[in-house]
Amino acid sequence: MVAGVAGDYFKAMEIPLLRGRFFADADSEEAPRVFIINQALARRYWPEEDAIGKRITKGGANPRWITIVGVVGDIRHKGLDVEAKPEFYFPHAQYPNSSMILTTRTSSSPRTIAAAIRQEVQKLDKDQSVANVRTLQQVISDSVTPRRLAAVMLGIFASIALALASVGIYGVLSYLVTQRKVRGLRLIHLGMGVGLAASFIFTNFLESMLFGVRPTDLLTFVFVSVLLMSVGLFAPYIPARHAAAVDPNVSLRCE
Repeated sequence: MVAGVAGDYFKAMEIPLLRGRFFADADSEEAPRVFIINQALARRYWPEEDAIGKRITKGGANPRWITIVGVVGDIRHKGLDVEAKPEFYFPHAQYPNSSMILTTRTSSSPRTIAAAIRQEVQKLDKDQSVANVRTLQQVISDSVTPRRLAAVMLGIFASIALALASVGIYGVLSYLVTQRKVRGLRLIHLGMGVGLAASFIFTNFLESMLFGVRPTDLLTFVFVSVLLMSVGLFAPYIPARHAAAVDPNVSLRCE
């Protein structure tokens, strides 16, 4: 990806400078051509050396050499789940473009600053429109909406499955206690072992739906295991309490 930038774009977007320098006012149309590249591009072409000072050239009848003056951090343009691609930036003054995106950082209300920007643009060119004004939070939210919906639906079904599993454990252990064939802990341990093994296998299928979170999240596994263990230990309590209240002579006659 190639992008033309001007002003304090990198500072406004909080893209860190890793090596070299940002663009300056001295990088004008008459000045030597310069580029800033991201870390992904530097790793691809100069993995074992510093990219600062390296030169590249654009093809054509009269090729011009362009010097790399800075390396900045990677950003994910296509979505949080898509790895950053190699890209380089050039100063807008050296390669003017009629289409631009204005980026503004402010501590005030976005609506207020948007109205002020429109007024300033109208002062410069009354025929120039300002469209598609969005906050960075809205941009991020739009990019993750499909994954968020899938995660919410998956969470709902997982909660239902967890509730059914808890009811099932309770019912089975209650029945066993009623029959006086208590093997509660053995069944709990066996069930948890099989369940955890299956979970580790099938969580790999969820990896494509997650970003920034490992599919084998330890906290989730511990929480679910403790919850099911608690249900399993509590399940025998009520039938055992009823059984303890029965007269032993009555129980012996029933046998």
